[in-house]
Amino acid sequence: MPRSLRLMLEPLSPNADGSRQLFDGAVLSFRAMGEGLSKASIGSPTSAKLSLQMTFLDQARAPQDTEDRPLASMAGSIVFKQIDSPVFSGDPNGWTLDPLAHDQAPEGATSQRALRFELASPDFAGALPNQDLVIKLDPTRFRFIELRAKLEIGGSIEADFAVSGALDVLITRDNPPPLGATIGIPPPIFDEIPATAKLVLTPSQGDPITFALASGADRGDGLLTFLVPDPRPGVLYKAEMQVAPTAPLTLLFQDIELNQLVAQSEGATAGPLASLGADALVFEAAAEGSDDAEVTQGGPDAPSDEQLASFDAQAGTVAVA
Repeated sequence: MPRSLRLMLEPLSPNADGSRQLFDGAVLSFRAMGEGLSKASIGSPTSAKLSLQMTFLDQARAPQDTEDRPLASMAGSIVFKQIDSPVFSGDPNGWTLDPLAHDQAPEGATSQRALRFELASPDFAGALPNQDLVIKLDPTRFRFIELRAKLEIGGSIEADFAVSGALDVLITRDNPPPLGATIGIPPPIFDEIPATAKLVLTPSQGDPITFALASGADRGDGLLTFLVPDPRPGVLYKAEMQVAPTAPLTLLFQDIELNQLVAQSEGATAGPLASLGADALVFEAAAEGSDDAEVTQGGPDAPSDEQLASFDAQAGTVAVA
């Protein structure tokens, strides 16, 4: 008979280029416990359920202020292909986010953050997605999230939260990654983007945000993409591009509330962060002096004529990521 199982949460490895050193999620896999027999069988699937739990901590060592919250669950079945080869087949839609996962702090104090989960092969089968679970938290209340998992088989607990592997996630301004809005703009026509070229994003409240155009992400759609983390409700944004220090600023858009897009992306998502939320709000503007400008609407309320006029000979997208 197969030995009983527990779930392991291993930290996601940092990017090869070293750009992600703070862990923001886990790889899940099974491991046999030292004693006891599993409730799962060889060759005959049994109903099963995975659950994730978060413990929030205000400091690393006791005495600590802590708070437990359920994060998500996934129903499915489990079978041993061989005596040491468990395979879980779950809901193709992936995890179901628990409504109690969100911080109950006032809306203005919370930030939407993404916790990433990958399901290790060969322990998980079928079309189960790697998934980002989006929660609301107040980053000023706690410093760490301790993630744990529970495995139930046939309606009984096989491995409770206390015996699973735990993963500590540091809470900072940028970790776990805040949900934000991406701005995609067409790159200026140069063999190489000048180091001085920049995108300036000016909010109606707060200081301007400056991005070097050369730092924009290329997602294969012909646009340079920039992340605006955690845009606040009621704050309107103006975007301008400058290709050289002495060149005039080119207005791309103005009076756009980016939070409208982020607000539509609550809850668990089946895809990577780049596909979260509402359809992209896509603007297309013809060359200056042309009467052929148009807009394709896929996000919040249609932009006004004044907003469309601000897309002076430029094209771009605003989307949730």
